[in-house]
Formats: sequence, structure tokens, C-alpha cells
Amino acid sequence: MRALRFIVVVLVTLFILGMQSVQAQGPGTLTSGERPFNNENAHKVTGDTFTFKGEVTIAGRLFNSYGYVYSGWGTFNISGWDYFVAHVGISDNNSGNGEVIIETDGVQVYKQQINAGDQAITVSIPLNGRRTITLRAKRHIIFAEPKLYKGKTPSAQPTTPGTTTTVTVTGTPATFAIDPNDLEKLATALRKRIDGRPELAARVARGKVALMTFSLVDITSASIATNVAEDLSTSMINNDFQLIERGQLDKVLKELKVQDTALIDPATAQKLGQLTGCDMILVGSISDRGQFVVINSRLLETATGKALAAERVEMRKIEIKR
Repeated sequence: MRALRFIVVVLVTLFILGMQSVQAQGPGTLTSGERPFNNENAHKVTGDTFTFKGEVTIAGRLFNSYGYVYSGWGTFNISGWDYFVAHVGISDNNSGNGEVIIETDGVQVYKQQINAGDQAITVSIPLNGRRTITLRAKRHIIFAEPKLYKGKTPSAQPTTPGTTTTVTVTGTPATFAIDPNDLEKLATALRKRIDGRPELAARVARGKVALMTFSLVDITSASIATNVAEDLSTSMINNDFQLIERGQLDKVLKELKVQDTALIDPATAQKLGQLTGCDMILVGSISDRGQFVVINSRLLETATGKALAAERVEMRKIEIKR
């Protein structure tokens, strides 16, 4: 009898898991309608899961549900869906500012700085046959009433004053990714090189570093540089580098009209230091060498533009199958 009960439990469990797997495979039999953007309708590919919660208010406006990516980013399978829509903002329970970045198939399609107290921004993204969507949300950014649409065009109009943004998906999809573990090796190697020089190690311990977005060589997808900046930032913090907050850095770069961070001259480096409070900046390049990728990095002193340390690491290419 116990054996029979055990078999029944196993079969029921397998059935439930099978049903969950089916539910996570896009819109299924839905031909026209909408569904909440959650882990049932858009299952995780990599990064963190999408945590779905109840009511929330943004700038006094009540939303029935919201979600966020706990670790700051996650990539999800949206095959078969036609639109992703969400009201992006910061909950009235939080303060400060944040940044949201959205990518489809590795191509950045939306980026916005958001302050606490701002009206929610309604973002409508046509998926155009794309297979994945990546949500990157820094600080306290949340996605209120996130939805996926099939067979219909969402109105995406906020019920109270705010901003509506309909995104046009452009750009070159990435054909490969760089393993975050390899970027950890770069941060570790740079830290080891610095620690080998006590005077420089003391300066780095006292000062702050601004991590630039690295330039691309023989690579057409800008999302690779964005992903490297995100993952390398985490690795550097884990290796005891004090980094300037990304939103503050982007604001200063915009003010200085710096387009290519690989071409920062000593005068610009000095201005960066004055406006952000950083003592050093890390610049570099990401180069496609066929079977592998090479990242060259240089730590520059903002006061003079002088290179204090440099590191080069070869990294594996992880093919993205579409």
C-alpha cells in the first residue's frame, strides 16, 4: 500500500511539473489577449527570477501588482509574445534614484534614469519575434502591472498623467556572450597587480574608481559592452574596489558630451574626477579574436591621465543560439 501511495505521489508531482513547464512555454493556445509578466508566462533563462508581488503606489498612483529582479538583472524567454508593457518607477516607500535598462535578444532598446517621486513611465516594447528580454533595474526600480500581449496592440496609455514610451526595436543582436566568471578573473588579476605595488594599493584603498563602458573592436552589438560593464562592476566590488555609482557617472559623461570612453584625454579625465569625486577611471576595449575575446583594461589617474596599471585577459565566447 505504501509503495502504491509513493508511486501516486511521484506521478502527481511529475504531472504538476510537466504542467508548469508547459505553462512557461510562451502564450500557448492564446491567440489574442494579455497575461501577467511572471515566471509562468516568461520563464527565466539566466540571471535572477522575476519576483511578482501585490499592490504598490508610485507618485501616489495605485497599481494592482508589481515585480522586480532581486539581483538587479534577469533574462527571460518571451518567444511567441508580441508586446511587453510595464509602468516603470520607484515605489513611494523608497527614495533616491535608479536606472532601468531593457534589452531584447541582447540588444539594448531602452534606458532611463528615474527619480523617486516621478510619475511612472509606461514602457511598451514590441517584441517582433524576439526570443528573450533582459530587465536591468538598479536601486529601487520596479515594474508595475507588467504584462505580455499576444495578437493585439496594447494602448499603453497611463490612466493618470505620466510619460508613455513606445520603443522601436533596433540594433544588432549579440551572437555571443562573455562568461561573468571570466570577468571575475579580470577583476582578480587587476587587484593582484595593484596589491603587488604597496603604494598604489594604498591609493586604490583610499580612492574611488569610475568604471567606463569599454569600447568594442570588431563587435557590432553594443549590448556586449553593457553586459561587460554590469558584470565587471559586480566583480570589482567583490574585489574591494570602491566604484562611483553608475547613474552619477552617466550623468557627468552626458554633461561632458563624452561619446567614446576609449578616447578620454587627460583634460576630460581631470573633469571627470572633479565632477564625480573619483580618483581613478578604468577604461578598456573588448576585441573579438575569432575563437575568443580579449579585454584590455587600463587604470588611469584622473588628476594627470597617467596609466597606473593595466591588465589583459583572454575570455571564452559563449554562443547565443537564436
